[in-house]
Amino acid sequence: MIKKVSSPFVLPGTPGFCLLVASVTLSMNACGGNANGTVDNGSKTDVADDLGLATDAADAFDTAFETAFDNIEDTGIPTDASKDLETVTDAADAVDAITEIPADAAADAFVPPPEWATPYGCVSDPACPRVMVAAHRGFHRQHPENSLAGIRGAAAVGVDFSEVDVRETLDGVLVLMHDSNVDRTSDGTGDVSSLTWEQILALTLDFDGAQDPDEVKIPLFSDALAAARSAGIALYVDQKTSNTDLVIQVVAEGNYWDVAMIRDDFPVIVGQVQKEPRLWVMPAIATAEEFQTVLENVPGLRIVELSLGSADPVLTGIVRDAGIKVQQDVLGTGDLFLAFGDYTGWKAFIDAGVSLPQTDYPDFLVPAVRQYNETGIFPETGPIPE
Repeated sequence: MIKKVSSPFVLPGTPGFCLLVASVTLSMNACGGNANGTVDNGSKTDVADDLGLATDAADAFDTAFETAFDNIEDTGIPTDASKDLETVTDAADAVDAITEIPADAAADAFVPPPEWATPYGCVSDPACPRVMVAAHRGFHRQHPENSLAGIRGAAAVGVDFSEVDVRETLDGVLVLMHDSNVDRTSDGTGDVSSLTWEQILALTLDFDGAQDPDEVKIPLFSDALAAARSAGIALYVDQKTSNTDLVIQVVAEGNYWDVAMIRDDFPVIVGQVQKEPRLWVMPAIATAEEFQTVLENVPGLRIVELSLGSADPVLTGIVRDAGIKVQQDVLGTGDLFLAFGDYTGWKAFIDAGVSLPQTDYPDFLVPAVRQYNETGIFPETGPIPE
């Protein structure tokens, strides 16, 4: 910053004085020019252009003082010439007043708790304002759905959650599979519940260009949890098995309480959390009455899924007013608009108060949500898939 000095100064007409006068926008007449900034050689010396923005003025002063005092040493001006500095040092004070940031400003700046950076930490704290993103069945446009590669791919594009579907095999093993059978997504046939884990392990997931083992094999639920933890994200677990005790067992064995967020119909969740209060749950509701039932019967409730096809500001507001976060699928009225570069479908959910939208296009929604988290403005348009 500029400091006042009590040292000899350069008399008008010397090079050092001209530079200093120009830096404080004093009359250019002192340097052989006129008040409109035109000097004798006809060139324009617009002060703003020469010195840049006001925040750069301090640098210009420093240079001027250095030049001035270099000239003083050469000319031997008497020390009482320092009186001539009063006008200039007053200008320096004015620059300081404009550009100086209060010393305690940094201390007053809000620093978010580190827990807010994690999915579990943000969902658990009603004060966390961050909007998060869930990738439907993993990043399934680039990898097989419900695969370890899909989970890691979702993490790579910046999601907080990878959604997976969990089913039970004939011999009581939990695996990832959306459909009740393996026909659509693998080279096998038959219901998951009629196949053993060994039989499922022998199957290959169908996906063009898939070669990595993580892409071609149907994974265990426990391996998916481990992959999510390693990638620094959480799993949004769509529970497609009635054996909820087995789900609790797998979560408990790996201490995955902060990784597995279990989603199911609210009557199932109410019974499940009564057995294991540590379970991180997300009951699905569609009405204010259902929400009230969940609120009364699920201790420590943090988030609910709104099972509606479009944004509902009223119901979302009721839930948020209770300090509970809202998850909602944006696959229909949100993702469909993306083909036209129209982000207003997604924006409607965010404006309504949804904290966790689930999408088939995480690589497009994540940047839009990041912009919203940083600026408070959700874009209405943006890039489209090729």
